[in-house]
Amino acid sequence: MSPLGLRWVFFALRKTVIRTVVDQMLSGAAGYLTKRALAYVCEKRNLALADDLHERLIEADLLLPPYPEVPAALARLAARFDLYMLSWSRQAPGAAIQEGERHHGQ
Repeated sequence: MSPLGLRWVFFALRKTVIRTVVDQMLSGAAGYLTKRALAYVCEKRNLALADDLHERLIEADLLLPPYPEVPAALARLAARFDLYMLSWSRQAPGAAIQEGERHHGQ
Protein backbone atom coordinates (compact mmCIF):
# COMPACT_ATOMS: atom_id res chain seq x y z
CA MET A 1 0.00 0.00 0.00
CA SER A 2 1.26 3.48 -0.80
CA PRO A 3 2.26 5.92 1.96
CA LEU A 4 -0.81 8.01 1.13
CA GLY A 5 -3.01 4.93 1.39
CA LEU A 6 -1.52 4.05 4.77
CA ARG A 7 -2.11 7.58 6.02
CA TRP A 8 -5.73 7.40 4.88
CA VAL A 9 -6.26 4.05 6.64
CA PHE A 10 -4.68 5.42 9.82
CA PHE A 11 -6.83 8.56 9.64
CA ALA A 12 -10.02 6.53 9.11
CA LEU A 13 -9.14 4.21 11.98
CA ARG A 14 -8.39 7.14 14.30
CA LYS A 15 -11.71 8.80 13.45
CA THR A 16 -13.53 5.53 14.07
CA VAL A 17 -11.94 5.10 17.48
CA ILE A 18 -12.66 8.70 18.46
CA ARG A 19 -16.27 8.41 17.28
CA THR A 20 -16.72 5.18 19.24
CA VAL A 21 -15.37 6.73 22.44
CA VAL A 22 -17.55 9.81 22.02
CA ASP A 23 -20.63 7.69 21.32
CA GLN A 24 -19.98 5.65 24.47
CA MET A 25 -19.55 8.80 26.55
CA LEU A 26 -22.75 10.35 25.25
CA SER A 27 -24.70 7.15 25.77
CA GLY A 28 -23.96 7.27 29.48
CA ALA A 29 -20.85 5.12 29.89
CA ALA A 30 -19.19 7.78 32.05
CA GLY A 31 -22.24 8.20 34.22
CA TYR A 32 -22.55 4.44 34.55
CA LEU A 33 -18.98 4.06 35.80
CA THR A 34 -19.33 6.94 38.25
CA LYS A 35 -22.62 5.54 39.57
CA ARG A 36 -21.14 2.06 39.98
CA ALA A 37 -18.09 3.47 41.81
CA LEU A 38 -20.30 5.48 44.16
CA ALA A 39 -22.54 2.45 44.79
CA TYR A 40 -19.47 0.33 45.56
CA VAL A 41 -18.09 2.85 48.07
CA CYS A 42 -21.47 3.25 49.75
CA GLU A 43 -21.86 -0.52 49.99
CA LYS A 44 -18.35 -1.01 51.43
CA ARG A 45 -18.86 1.83 53.94
CA ASN A 46 -22.42 0.74 54.73
CA LEU A 47 -23.76 4.17 53.74
CA ALA A 48 -27.24 4.95 52.53
CA LEU A 49 -27.52 8.07 50.37
CA ALA A 50 -30.72 9.94 49.69
CA ASP A 51 -31.55 9.96 45.97
CA ASP A 52 -31.04 13.72 45.66
CA LEU A 53 -27.61 13.56 47.32
CA HIS A 54 -26.66 10.62 45.10
CA GLU A 55 -27.54 12.60 41.96
CA ARG A 56 -25.75 15.74 43.23
CA LEU A 57 -22.57 13.70 43.78
CA ILE A 58 -22.81 12.22 40.28
CA GLU A 59 -23.27 15.72 38.80
CA ALA A 60 -20.40 17.13 40.91
CA ASP A 61 -18.09 14.48 39.46
CA LEU A 62 -18.53 16.11 36.05
CA LEU A 63 -17.24 19.44 37.40
CA LEU A 64 -14.07 18.28 39.13
CA PRO A 65 -11.17 20.60 38.33
CA PRO A 66 -8.06 19.20 36.67
CA TYR A 67 -4.93 18.53 38.68
CA PRO A 68 -2.66 21.63 38.83
CA GLU A 69 -0.04 20.08 36.54
CA VAL A 70 -2.52 19.37 33.73
CA PRO A 71 -2.27 22.70 31.81
CA ALA A 72 1.55 22.49 31.63
CA ALA A 73 1.42 18.81 30.63
CA LEU A 74 -1.09 19.57 27.87
CA ALA A 75 1.10 22.42 26.61
CA ARG A 76 4.08 20.04 26.39
CA LEU A 77 2.00 17.44 24.56
CA ALA A 78 0.53 20.06 22.19
CA ALA A 79 4.05 21.05 21.18
CA ARG A 80 4.62 17.53 19.84
CA PHE A 81 1.20 16.06 18.97
CA ASP A 82 -2.24 16.95 17.67
CA LEU A 83 -4.57 17.02 20.66
CA TYR A 84 -8.26 16.17 20.65
CA MET A 85 -10.86 17.05 23.23
CA LEU A 86 -13.10 14.32 24.54
CA SER A 87 -15.78 15.63 26.84
CA TRP A 88 -18.42 13.96 28.96
CA SER A 89 -20.61 16.95 28.13
CA ARG A 90 -23.68 16.57 25.96
CA GLN A 91 -23.17 20.18 24.84
CA ALA A 92 -21.75 21.21 21.49
CA PRO A 93 -17.91 21.19 21.59
CA GLY A 94 -17.61 24.99 21.72
CA ALA A 95 -20.09 25.20 24.59
CA ALA A 96 -18.29 22.39 26.44
CA ILE A 97 -14.97 24.25 26.14
CA GLN A 98 -16.54 27.49 27.39
CA GLU A 99 -18.18 25.65 30.29
CA GLY A 100 -14.86 24.04 31.22
CA GLU A 101 -13.11 27.40 31.09
CA ARG A 102 -15.81 28.94 33.27
CA HIS A 103 -15.49 26.22 35.91
CA HIS A 104 -11.72 25.81 35.82
CA GLY A 105 -10.48 29.31 35.04
CA GLN A 106 -8.44 28.35 31.96
